[in-house]
Formats: sequence, structure tokens, C-alpha cells
Amino acid sequence: ASRLQAYRSLRNSLVHLSYPGETEPIAVPRSDVVEDYRQLIEYLKCPPTALESIAVREVFTVGWGDCVLPNLRSMMERGFRLAPITEQGKLEGMFTESTLAQAWLSSVSFTLDDTLRFEAFRETAHFSKPILGVRFMSSDVTVEEVERNFREAFERGEFTSVVCLTSSGQPFDQLDGIVTAHDLPNASGHRSMT
Repeated sequence: ASRLQAYRSLRNSLVHLSYPGETEPIAVPRSDVVEDYRQLIEYLKCPPTALESIAVREVFTVGWGDCVLPNLRSMMERGFRLAPITEQGKLEGMFTESTLAQAWLSSVSFTLDDTLRFEAFRETAHFSKPILGVRFMSSDVTVEEVERNFREAFERGEFTSVVCLTSSGQPFDQLDGIVTAHDLPNASGHRSMT
């Protein structure tokens, strides 16, 4: 907002009315200011997609046949709360920190050892049914659309952990990137054009 106010003042200086019907500029913008203004106009005309600007594109993923324990250790070391499950490049499920608890509560018997594979959690982690906190959007959505998705879900009292970006905006498609609330520009208290 302050930058737009500064541009308004600059415009008034550039189109200064000395006499009725005559303009006489009293300021000349620097080339970096003109470039900044051009970028702002371009951003407004064609906002960047979330995939281009804020999404995590190199996503930690696992497969149904992968062993759980080493991947769970890796998730914990990195501070990851979820791991998309992909097969042949297609997003099929989501292993979250609550997947183990859900499986345990649903009385699925398993032993958490080196032989346990993600396949054991297919019932709770497969996208054949909705998974708590996981949403899907098309890879061409803007940052503002992703922010609105998080905000509206919050206003409805719905938990959102991650937005998965796929070309179709649905599961069972190639995962192009993910966005968590921490990736949103407003999460750090400021907005960015890049």
C-alpha cells in the first residue's frame, strides 16, 4: 500500500499541472523505479502461480512398497509432518503424522519394524477417501487463490495441512508441488511479488 501511495505521488509529480491545460513534470523517475513499476503492473495483469513462486517442488515422497521406519526417521529429522505416496509418478495417498494413530485406532494389526511397508497403511492413507487436512488444487492457481483456500477452510473450521498441486487439481495425477500454510507470503507477515 505504501508503495502504491508513493507511485501515486510520483505520478502527480510527473503530470504536474503548471497552468490550466499545461503539464510540466517536476520530477523524473529513475530507471530502477520505472522497472519496479513495470513489474508491479505485470504482477497485477498476470499474477504468478503458486507453483512458480511459493510451492515446494522438490517434494519428499514415498511409495507403497517403501519401508516405513527409515522414511519415518527421515521425516522426523527434517521436521516433515507428511509424505505424499506416489506410484509411477502419480499421487495416490498421503502418509501423515496421524496415519499411525488412525491405523492403530482402527485395529489394523502391524508391527513397527524394518519390514513394515507403507502398503500396510493403504486403508487410511489412500485417496480413495478424503484425508484430513489434504486439499488439491490445479498447478496453475495463483498465490491468492491458494491463500483464499486456506483462509476459507479456516473460517469454516476445517483443518488444512497441505495443498497438493497437480495439473488436474485432483489426486491420481502427477504431483507438481505442495503448499503448506508456512509457505504462504502472509505467514511471514508480508507479501512478496516473487
